[in-house]
Amino acid sequence: MDSDENTPLLSSNAPYEPAAQFPSIHVASRHVAALDVNQIRFEDIVNGFVFEDHPTQVSFALAVLLHLRKKKKEIHPSDDLYGLWLAHKANLRDVDTLENLLTDIWTLFLAEYRSVRDIQTALWTSFLVQDGENGNMDTRRVVDFLAEPDSPDSLLSHPLISAVIERVWIHGTKNEDPRIAGLLTRYDALSTPR
Repeated sequence: MDSDENTPLLSSNAPYEPAAQFPSIHVASRHVAALDVNQIRFEDIVNGFVFEDHPTQVSFALAVLLHLRKKKKEIHPSDDLYGLWLAHKANLRDVDTLENLLTDIWTLFLAEYRSVRDIQTALWTSFLVQDGENGNMDTRRVVDFLAEPDSPDSLLSHPLISAVIERVWIHGTKNEDPRIAGLLTRYDALSTPR
């Protein structure tokens, strides 16, 4: 195949794929998880990493926080019911704090004009979950987290996120990723007249 040949089926440079210079979600979440949840700032997540633009930085910060939120919501079985209850209570407080931080980062991102491309970059950029160890090349995007049943309402119901998802649902993206189908199917099911 010619190196400059590009079709939707052969494309290797899709705009929302993880680049080698992007850190994995796991690396950043491990660093941020060591901090008290009330002390986490945007800079704590993205400092030390190189990103091509601010929308990609925001995408990474949101993905890391959504990953941490998901981990905090997991229940680990234990015979110590009282300890389990205390941990669950603490985790719920942490989830609320993380959701507030997610909303703050999204609101600050939108404080200045953002093009559709910027917003799509913030929602559809893929990042490796792990470091690619053992051939693990699983990726996650902000929209992947939003497609989950327990996604944060503050982001999922944001009018601009809804509008961009609807736009992609109708028009697609430049190099549509088949993994978007889950979110668009959910959106379609919730949006179809009954």
